[in-house]
Amino acid sequence: MAKDFAFKDVRSAINSIKKLAKELNIVSNYQDNKIKEIKKIFLSLDSSNYFSNISNNDLIGKDSYYKDDSYDKMLLSMYQYMISIDTIKHTKDLIKQIDDDTNRDIQDLIPGSNPVFWIFSSGKKKALTSEAYERLSKYNNSYIIEDANNVIKTVNDYETISVASASKDFQNNKSNYNNLIKSIIVSPDLRPKVEVLNDALSKYNNFLSKIEVVLNDARTVSDKIKKSIDRLIAEELLKILRNIPIEEINRDKKGIRIKPLRDAGYTNLANLYVANVYNLQAVYGVSQAQAYNISRIVSGYANEARKGIKIKLSFDDKNKYTNDVVKSLYIYKQKKIYLKNMESMVKL
Repeated sequence: MAKDFAFKDVRSAINSIKKLAKELNIVSNYQDNKIKEIKKIFLSLDSSNYFSNISNNDLIGKDSYYKDDSYDKMLLSMYQYMISIDTIKHTKDLIKQIDDDTNRDIQDLIPGSNPVFWIFSSGKKKALTSEAYERLSKYNNSYIIEDANNVIKTVNDYETISVASASKDFQNNKSNYNNLIKSIIVSPDLRPKVEVLNDALSKYNNFLSKIEVVLNDARTVSDKIKKSIDRLIAEELLKILRNIPIEEINRDKKGIRIKPLRDAGYTNLANLYVANVYNLQAVYGVSQAQAYNISRIVSGYANEARKGIKIKLSFDDKNKYTNDVVKSLYIYKQKKIYLKNMESMVKL
């Protein structure tokens, strides 16, 4: 029986499935590996007297919020474990499904993977090999294989998650973390230390919430500073443009009629800058094309003038805008001090 495939193509089809199955099996161990990481970090904290120091500080009434690289890694590993639960379950289902779907075909393909096997195979086996190759080739391009590759990518992406994401989830789901560490650390000798850790996690959760409040306030104040400075710049820009007579827009003899604009109350570039195209073309004697041209010219002057504006805060030049900037800067500085004080508390 003549074959309609190359031996190397058969080997490639088989190896593709086996390679994918191997990668899925590695992924299926993701949660077990995370549990090992969590246990290792917990024991490392224990050996560094973390739990003893926390308990000692509680006894003497000292507030402390301990956090270091090990603490961050444990929090991150716990988060990665929890978000991977459904994915790993799906991975194990895929492993079984792919094995059930392809195991028979891979066995039937063995005669087609080697010239010697093929020569000594019966006609029936050769027919089965051809049918198996056709099915496996289609299967390698099926949605199941695509799904499996997506699962592998998803789990690999878990390793790029930041500690910040884990901390944010921890603030919203503290009890999940408490329950997880209890389910992992089951040794009777270590259970009291689990309670110490959960108590520390609760305190740290409250601490993170306080930091978030200050950070949000700082962001709000920062936005206010930017808006106040923008208003101050806009006011300074208008002052500059008020000192430029309207005749300036026709300096290069662009054919713009100045008299109708002056008659309509436009005497300087500030007047033109705050007007829109519809206002300008409403002036008798100004066409739509001229209105757009005027707007473009004035915008060019404004952009150049804005580049040279420097904000100077002075007691001799007080106004609502400068007062807003000074007030917002003072509040922002205070928030930064609060944050610095909080940072100094994140230690034993």
